[in-house]
Amino acid sequence: MTPGSLAYIAENSRRCTASKDVFVLKEVGNVENIYFVFEGKLLKFKTVSQTNVRMILATGSHFGELAFLGNIESSWTYQAATRGIYLVLRREVFDIVVARTFSDDDAPNYVETFISKMGKDSI
Repeated sequence: MTPGSLAYIAENSRRCTASKDVFVLKEVGNVENIYFVFEGKLLKFKTVSQTNVRMILATGSHFGELAFLGNIESSWTYQAATRGIYLVLRREVFDIVVARTFSDDDAPNYVETFISKMGKDSI
């Protein structure tokens, strides 16, 4: 990813704050954003087969990317465990960065191309 693309993402991501116990993202259908924990901690949870699954996401974590990239429904809820700052990358910003980064030949499979060119740990 070029420095220009990173700058574009930084300039066009929305910065949001949440107080402790506020829901940042409730279980929803399709996810239109990728979220980054800029500061603070989040509780990520859902119920699977009558078992509560919970984990903490700390500063530097991201969420929503699998539902976003796969265009599938999210089944997780995210609640602020502490006061926090979150960056929200909207789909239209992501699509512009992808268009600037990859050739037309890559377009039909941009998610797979994105993962292979950037590396799985980049997303």
